[in-house]
Parts: sequence; C-alpha cells; structure tokens
Amino acid sequence: MKKMLSSPCPQNKTWRFICYKQFIHWINSWSAIGKGNRICIPACVVKAIRKKYPENNGNYVGFKENNKLPE
Repeated sequence: MKKMLSSPCPQNKTWRFICYKQFIHWINSWSAIGKGNRICIPACVVKAIRKKYPENNGNYVGFKENNKLPE
C-alpha cells in the first residue's frame, strides 16, 4: 500500500482500495480478511465509495468469490 500512496497524486483506484480495506477493518475487525477469507461489502457502501472516487472509464472489478476450498 505504501507504494500506491508514494505517487504525488494517488489514483482513485488507490483511494477506493483504501476505503474498502478501512470499511472491512471497521466492520469486521474480529476476524482476519485476505485472499482465502473475503466478505462482500454492502452495495450502498460500494456505491458511495465509487461515487466519491470514480473510475474514468466506469469499469470496476467488483467482488471476487473465494474459489479456495476450506482446509
């Protein structure tokens, strides 16, 4: 994340990433979140973040399901 913020003017993509991470940490601070453990952010939160930090072309990645089987 430091590398993303090191540019003189971070892109909106970077700010969206930070907002998503902070929201998840704030709401779900009792469990670890990562590649193998993801949660879906409510649509109203995603909409507000995208409105504040829009993508120039309007294309977003969206939620990626975890395809990893539990161990």
